[in-house]
Formats: sequence, C-alpha cells, structure tokens
Amino acid sequence: MPAHIELLGALAVEVDGRRVEGDLPGRQGRLLFAYLALNRDREVRRDELVDVVWDDHPPGAPDAGLAALLTRVRRALGPAAIEGRGGLRLALPDVRLDVEEARGAAAEAEAALGAADPVRAAARARAALERLEHPLLPELSGRWVEERRGELETLRSDALETLARAALRLGQGELPAAERAARELIGREPYRESAYGVLMEALAARGNLAEALRVYDQLRVLLRDELGATPAPQITALNERLLSPEPAAPLAPASGAVPLPMIIERLEERPFVGREAELAVLRERWAATGGVVVLTGEAGVGKTRLAARFAAAAHTDGATVLHGRIDEETVVPYQPFVEALRHYATHARDAAAALDLEALAPLVPELAGAPDAPERPPGERENRRYRLFEAVAALLGQAAATRPLLLVIEDLQWAGRPTLLLLRHVVRRLHGRPLLVLVTLRDAEADPGGTPARLLADLSREEVVRRIPLAGLEEAETAVLVGDEALARTLQDRTAGNPFFIEEMLRSLAEAPEEPPGLPQGVKDLVSRRLARLAPATVEALAAAAVLGRDFGLATLAAMAGRPGEELLEALEEALRAGVVLEDAAQVDHFAFGHALVRETLYDAPAASRRERLHLRAGEALAAAGAPPGELAHHFFAAREVGGAG
Repeated sequence: MPAHIELLGALAVEVDGRRVEGDLPGRQGRLLFAYLALNRDREVRRDELVDVVWDDHPPGAPDAGLAALLTRVRRALGPAAIEGRGGLRLALPDVRLDVEEARGAAAEAEAALGAADPVRAAARARAALERLEHPLLPELSGRWVEERRGELETLRSDALETLARAALRLGQGELPAAERAARELIGREPYRESAYGVLMEALAARGNLAEALRVYDQLRVLLRDELGATPAPQITALNERLLSPEPAAPLAPASGAVPLPMIIERLEERPFVGREAELAVLRERWAATGGVVVLTGEAGVGKTRLAARFAAAAHTDGATVLHGRIDEETVVPYQPFVEALRHYATHARDAAAALDLEALAPLVPELAGAPDAPERPPGERENRRYRLFEAVAALLGQAAATRPLLLVIEDLQWAGRPTLLLLRHVVRRLHGRPLLVLVTLRDAEADPGGTPARLLADLSREEVVRRIPLAGLEEAETAVLVGDEALARTLQDRTAGNPFFIEEMLRSLAEAPEEPPGLPQGVKDLVSRRLARLAPATVEALAAAAVLGRDFGLATLAAMAGRPGEELLEALEEALRAGVVLEDAAQVDHFAFGHALVRETLYDAPAASRRERLHLRAGEALAAAGAPPGELAHHFFAAREVGGAG
C-alpha cells in the first residue's frame, strides 16, 4: 500500500493506511523524518542528519543521540522504513509526497507553456499553486527548513508567472485570471520585472491601456528610487508598443490545433471509474460520425465526467473539442454556442475568413473586425436569425472539415427555444459530416412536454439521436473510487452509487473522521434544488414520508398526513416523474426514496418540534395498522417531548 506524506501545512504521514505522524518522537523526530522524505532519492550521511536535528547545538554524544532517535522513528514507521548504516535513506514503498507533486506540476506547466499548450499549462500551474498554498512544516524551525521554504516560495512565484502567461495566451475569459496572478506575483516579488510585463499585457488585452501604461510607470519609479536602475529593454519595448499599438496578431497556435477547453482539462484531474459500456457506445457513435448522443441521468450521476473523459480521448486522437453549457437562469442568448465558438475563434481565427462574420458578430464579436467581412445591405431583420444559424453551421462545418469535431453541450434541460432551434439547425445542416454533438440532460428535471423533449423527439424520428442512460456506480466501482470495500458498501447503500454524493460523503469524512458521517452541505444543496422544482404539496407529503423511513406505504402515509390517498397519489406521481421516489414493483401502493440521502435531506428540513409531531402521527398511524412494537417504539420515543412516550 503506498505511503502518503504531506509536508506543506500540518505534517501528515500515512503508511499502509495508518496515520503515524503522532507516533514520531517530538520535534526532533519530525525534523529527521521530513529531511529524509525530502531527500529520499539519495543516501543522507549521519553527520548531515545531526546538523538537521540539532543545528549548531548537538548533544555531547551526537552519534548515540542520533541512533536513539532513529530507533524511535523506525518504531513509528516500521522497522524497514529507514535503511542503511553510514548513509541512511527513507525506504517506504510507493511514496506520494506533496512537495514532489507540487514541483512536478510546476515543471509540467512550464513545459506545456513552452509547447504552446496554454490550457494544460494553466491547469498544471493551478495544481502546483494549490499544493503550495500552505508553508513547509509551519510548526517546525531550523536552518534547513528556512532554506527549503525559500526554495518553495520561489517555486510558487514561478508557478504564478506560468499561470499568468498561460491565461494571457488563452485570452477572453481567462484575462482576469492573468491579471490576478500577475498582481499577486508583484505583491510577492516587487522587483520581478517580468511580472509587470505580464500585467501590462493582460490589462491592455482587457482594453485598459491607461492602467497598463501606469503599471510601467510604477515599475520605472520603483527601480529608479530603490535601485537606481531602469526597466529591462523588453519591458521598455512593450511599453513603447502599447503607446503605438499595431494590429493584434492572431492567437491561433502554429499547428492549427485547438486546445482542449479548460473546463474539460480540469475535469480530467478528477477520479474516473467504470462506465466502460457507455464509453464503448460513444466510441461506436464517434466512428459512425454525425448525429447526437444524449447522456441522461440525475444530477451528480457522472454525465459531465463521462463526457469529459470521452472528449479528452477524442482530442488526444486529433479531434477538435468545443464545449458550452446552459445555466438554469442564463441571460446570454445561445449560451453554449457562444462559449464553444469563442473558444474556437480564439485559437483558430484564420479559419473564419470566408464566413458571414457580420451575422456571427452577436455570438462571436472577436470575428467582427476581420478584414474579409463581407458588406451586407441594410433591412435584413427578417432574415437575421436565419443568417446567424447558417453562419454558425458554416463555422462548425469548416472546423469539422479540418479535423473531426466533438461539440459538448451540458444541461440541455435548461435550454431556451432559440438555443434548441439553433442546435436542430446545426445537426440537420451538418448531417453526414465528421461532427458529433454530445449532450447531457437531467431527464428527471426536464419537462416531458417541453421544448428540449420535443426537439429530441424530432431528431429521434430522423434517426440521428442515441440516448445513453446513466445509473449509479456498481458496488465494485464504488469500492475502486473509495479504496475501502467496507466503507464502499456503506456509501453505496446511502448514495445508490451517485458519484457526486459519494465524493461529498468522502470529503465530509476526511474533514471530521472521528464524527459520525452526517449529511454534507453540498448534498443538501443539490437535493434541495431538486426538491424546489416540485409543488409545495408534494414536498410536504415527502417530508412526512421521510419520517416513516426509506420505504413507506400509501395507506400509512395517508393516515399519518390526514389526506386522502388519491390526493397523495398525485403528489407521489410528481415525485416519481422527478426520480425522487421509486414505486415498489412487488407491492401495490408501496414506495421507496431513490436515495437514502434524499430521504435524509427531507427528514432534516422541518424544525425539530415539527419533526417530533410527525413521528407521533407516524406512530399512531402504524399502531392502527398493527405494526410491530419495535417500529412503534422508535417513533414514540422520537416524539417523547410531544407526548409520544408515556
């Protein structure tokens, strides 16, 4: 089993699944272990370790003191954890060390930037910065500790500059990130001239030329007053270019390849298990070229993660991947196409020369100023939408003519009619081209008679749509994700294999390992948003049913709620359509909550006094139905403050 060592922030050491940092012998044992971990690629001399542990004040018999300390450290880690005699080396197998991961991520970011891959550069730089957010061994001190902290501070500054430069190359929505990273870098290293250069470029790209020139003047005055120097020639040349701007050069990479959208790059950092059957269907449709694949399932079941895994693989194989999402309350017309096409325009502007750029301008204003934009007569309002649809289809068709094209559109259930009409036009117009549209859809939250459902029905009749329903992970897949079979069984029962719920539960357990696992706030928020789409009467009935337990009968719920069974059936049918509850196929009028976590959210929602009274009603209804004493005792005890236990 691998060892996991964290030296950034509080020291944490896990060996064979056991936390051992508390067993290390005090400050000296922690210093010795940390030094061996940071130098585990070489043998460390004993006299070097004496300096590490005691600095300039070694004990009278340093060899004996070191030997005793090594014995206690070995006892904490395991007898074979430190090997060697004259030279010592940490011999833990498969070590994961956060400092090494931070260095590796920073190096990968710099290499990706040099290889003209700003998407990966930004992603890996952010990963390094996330690791380096905490100082090295903050609870310890010593000369070597201070030296290593200084090295890691320099590494953090380098990662900030890499992030700033990568975000600057990505342009558009990443320019604020470039500005923030450059400003943070200047705050850390006020004499780092390259940081001022990146900040000037970011501000100029955002249209704030005056502020960019002011930054140069700030640097000039600082160097003059503090060091008696002038800015570097390249910074002065940048300032002169900003004073006399020339037309901007295209941002397209030399190879013509469009980088993977950053949101997919980030998703690929997260765990992925199972879904082999679904990936096989996606590969089959990709090979057939053309049409629409719809990934359906409840929120959190893994539609986005599956789409990202397939998209990353397609991109590796040479495809162009574009991505857009639809927000529940979007204010941007044609939002997914705006996001997808702007990403394409940023990295492949030279492909748009022969298009109707005037028609595309509302969606992709970056193209509006291209020199080859054709003149269009006025008075075409009645044809404007058709021209827009044709221009979008032409742009995507041109992209697909260069490389196979995968267009990922998330959360179709929230799409408005204009977006859906444009999607239908693109699919029909480009049928037979090397283009696949991959859509995610929360079918339980979509109106069965709504516009998205009608659009998919129309395209299904044309045999261009394939649905792939996603259910929760199997228990074996959950075990792979969790890494502990016993814990996986527990989480599988509570989450029904929903990956988002599983990850939230794991995060909650990691934050409070000694406490009973409660309901994470992220799960509550997701379930609450889902319940908010139901009628108040339905939510009220479900809250009462949650008191009865994971499974409940209609007759008992009716007696408990004091409502006719037919009336409750209407509420339960709405909950069935939303996937909140399931109908028991073996027993008529018996139901169960789809997830234990949904039931727990509903159970926790009412005030304590209201919940106690619901338990009292549940006990009375079950007693009238002849329920066993144990079940009655549970409800009456929970209602003891309101007269339940006499």
